[in-house]
Amino acid sequence: MVNAKDAGAPEIAAALDKLTKVLTTADLVDLNRKVDSERAKPADVAKAYLESKGLVKK
Repeated sequence: MVNAKDAGAPEIAAALDKLTKVLTTADLVDLNRKVDSERAKPADVAKAYLESKGLVKK
């Protein structure tokens, strides 16, 4: 659970809470590999991940 005070707003805390429920260490390794080794743009990698987890609409 993300603290709303630390996040800056309840809406941000809610969004971060959803992310922390699905993001795994293996996911982070894969995301970093795509950016570091494959030279993919971080924003593109993040967007694809969020879409794949149903956190943002395609």
